[in-house]
Amino acid sequence: MLPASGARSADRAAQSGEAGTTIRMKGMSMKAWFIDCTPEMAELFASGAAEAPEGVRIHQGDPDDDAILSMAQQVEVLMVEHTVIPDVVFAQAPGLRAIVFMGTGASTYVSATVAQSHGVSVLTTPGYGSVAVAEH
Repeated sequence: MLPASGARSADRAAQSGEAGTTIRMKGMSMKAWFIDCTPEMAELFASGAAEAPEGVRIHQGDPDDDAILSMAQQVEVLMVEHTVIPDVVFAQAPGLRAIVFMGTGASTYVSATVAQSHGVSVLTTPGYGSVAVAEH
């Protein structure tokens, strides 16, 4: 797990907790895991070139299915960069509310139909990679 740093704002305050990070935004509170931080992203966090909200729990590397399930059972939100989420996670993590997929092609990594049948939203990052694609 990597430490993360970042500034607090009036709208957002993060507190470390045993089971992920509590992020408060405009009266809402949720817990989250970034489950698959790449070595390149980890280096950006370590160098200070990128910041995550204070106290965010970050798992570096590729988690196996057991680790994914364990993280999902602890939090309301999983942030996913490139890891396939097994369908069984949704049935066995009743507190999970959302998967935030940080990229394109989310359906390759998570079944939105199965997620939605368990009350879990699958969210994507609109415009992800737009600048890089335009630069090619």
